[in-house]
Amino acid sequence: MAGKVVETVFDMWIKSANEEKFIFIKYSSQIDPDDKRSSQKAIYEMYAQKIWCAENNKTHCVLTELDIRINPIIISNKKTLIPYYLPVNDIKKDLYDLILKNTINGSITIRELENCIPPTFHPATTRNYIYALIYHGILVCNQNECIISSLTEVHLNVKKTHLG
Repeated sequence: MAGKVVETVFDMWIKSANEEKFIFIKYSSQIDPDDKRSSQKAIYEMYAQKIWCAENNKTHCVLTELDIRINPIIISNKKTLIPYYLPVNDIKKDLYDLILKNTINGSITIRELENCIPPTFHPATTRNYIYALIYHGILVCNQNECIISSLTEVHLNVKKTHLG
C-alpha cells in the first residue's frame, strides 16, 4: 500500500460449503478518515486486506460496532445461550430423545417442555440441554425478535435432528 509493506491478520475467517469470507473488525471511528480518532494503521490494514481478497477472488467484509449492535435482542440472546454451550457430541441421547419426542409435533414453550421431562433429570440439566439445542439450531425459536425466556416457543428443526 502506497509503497509500504502492510502486515495484517484477518479478525475472522468463515468457510462454509458455499463460500469463504475474510472479516475485518474495528470500531467505526478507527476506519473513518473524517474522524479525528481514526487510525491510519487500521485504515491501511483494511485496504490491504481488501486488495488481497480482490486479487485472490475472496469475499472481504468490514464489520464495526454499528453492524454488531444493530439488533440488541440477538446480542442479548447470544449472551444467554453462550454459557450453556455444549458440544453436540456431549448431548446425552436419553434426554435428547425426550426433548425430541416433546417437540416433534409442533411448537411448545420452554417451560412446557421442561415440565414434560421426568424429575429424574435435574431442571438445570434440562434447561442446559434446551439452550444447547437452540444454540446448535436443533431447536428453533424467534431469537432475532424476542428475548429468550421460559415462555419462548421452540420447535424442532427436523433437518438437524441427528446427533454427530
